[in-house]
Amino acid sequence: MAAVLLSHRRSPRRADLVWLSWSLVAGVLAQIVIGGVVVLTGLNPYANMTHFLVSMVLIACAFMLYRRSGMEAPTSFFRKVPQHLKSLVIATAIVGVAAIVTGTVVTATGPHAGGEDAVRFGFAMTSVARVHGATVIAFVALIVVLAIQDRRRRSTSDLTEAVSALLVVAVAQGAIGYTQYFTGVPVVLVAAHIIGAISMFLALCHLVVAPRDEIRPVIDGPAF
Repeated sequence: MAAVLLSHRRSPRRADLVWLSWSLVAGVLAQIVIGGVVVLTGLNPYANMTHFLVSMVLIACAFMLYRRSGMEAPTSFFRKVPQHLKSLVIATAIVGVAAIVTGTVVTATGPHAGGEDAVRFGFAMTSVARVHGATVIAFVALIVVLAIQDRRRRSTSDLTEAVSALLVVAVAQGAIGYTQYFTGVPVVLVAAHIIGAISMFLALCHLVVAPRDEIRPVIDGPAF
C-alpha cells in the first residue's frame, strides 16, 4: 500500500511503477484467496503449488519495482545482453523456472506437503525427484555455458557478476537438494531448500531484469 501511494505521488508519475506497485497489492489479495483454498481443500497439492509460485511472482514484481524506482524508465524491463548471448539467457531463465516448478511437484509428492492427512500427488517420489534433478542439472549446465561465453568477452561487467552469483546459488541449491534426497528429506533441509529456491530465483531475476546502471538517474523531482 505504501508503494502504491508513493508511486502515485511521485513526480513525474510513471505508469510502470504504478502498475508494479499495484501488482503487489493484487498479489497479496490473491494469496489470501489461495490460502483459503489451501485450508478448505485439506492442503490440496495444486493449491499449495499455486500458493508458492504466486509468491515467486510477487518477488519478481517487487524486485523490478526496486530496480526501476528512482530511475528514469528504461526502454525494456529486461537486461540488454550481447546478441550472441540473448538466446542462452532466455533458455537459462526458462529452465530455471522449470526447475522451480518441478521442485514444487516434488514437495507436493513428498512427506512435507502438510500434515499427516494432507492430500499428496500419487507420483513415485523417485520419478518426480529425477525429473526435478534433470531440470536442475540442465539449469546449472546452461549457467556454466553462459559463464564461459561471457568470459570470452574478456570484460568485467554487471552481467558477469550476475552470472557468477547465479552459478554459486544454483550449485549450492543443487547440493542441498541432493543431500536432502539421500538423507531421507529431513525437515531442516526442506526449509533450507525453500530458502535456496527463493535465493536462486532472485539471482535469476538479477540476471534477467535490467540493472540500474542501464538506466539514467532522474535529475529533477523526488523519487522513492
